[in-house]
Amino acid sequence: MPPNKILNKKLMGSIRLAATQEKVTVSFATKTELWTRPESVGNSWKQEVEQITAANESLLPKGTVEICVRESEHTSPSDQRSHITAGTYDADNNYLGTFHLPTKKKDQEK
Repeated sequence: MPPNKILNKKLMGSIRLAATQEKVTVSFATKTELWTRPESVGNSWKQEVEQITAANESLLPKGTVEICVRESEHTSPSDQRSHITAGTYDADNNYLGTFHLPTKKKDQEK
């Protein structure tokens, strides 16, 4: 599990992966072990997150059926690219890992 475990999430939508035609659900965290955010915050992220996920589908771990955005766009000491942090889950809701979705076109698919 991530150091900041996701406790509650809200569905934003889904995308179909171009390479496999598999459906991936997209959600965002509304509560973690460290914080709570209003559900309304994620509504404005929907289109951007779906586009960013589709542009970076090769970064998703094999077996991913859901990604859950945990952190909005930021940079970090370990990843200077502008990115969104998300958790990935398989069909049994097992946590597959955390990954960064680059938000800037030049950083995508790296």
